[in-house]
Amino acid sequence: MIIRLMFAVVLSFTALPALAATAVENMSVKQLLAYHDSVKRDSTTRAYDALSRTDRDQLAAAQSALRAALTGKTAMSELDESGKAAVYEAHATVVALVAKADDGRLVCTRKKKMGTNLATRECRTVAQIREDRERTQSQLRSRAPE
Repeated sequence: MIIRLMFAVVLSFTALPALAATAVENMSVKQLLAYHDSVKRDSTTRAYDALSRTDRDQLAAAQSALRAALTGKTAMSELDESGKAAVYEAHATVVALVAKADDGRLVCTRKKKMGTNLATRECRTVAQIREDRERTQSQLRSRAPE
């Protein structure tokens, strides 16, 4: 029960409610492994350059633990409670690290100032873009008449 609570807390911080514990329970082992295969494939590219070496090692360890728990299983229902807890914990760790890596990713856009055709390049991290969006929405809500 504590593992499920921790899993929910981790997911709420990473803003990925679609991967809540109930969703993992409803996923087949094949679907879960396919997701983790794509994460592993992406980790060999530059997609996770924002992660420290320690975080990358933690990602690899969590994926190894997940694969060990799912070895020989075809459905999540075949796992006992400790096996389910291990899968949830490992999956939550991977999801949190993927979200952390995404926050550090740079997104560059070209913008033209009004009155000129010269474009400038502006690069910001995903976290900065999200913070700007949230700040703007907060300002708009505070100005809205009630």
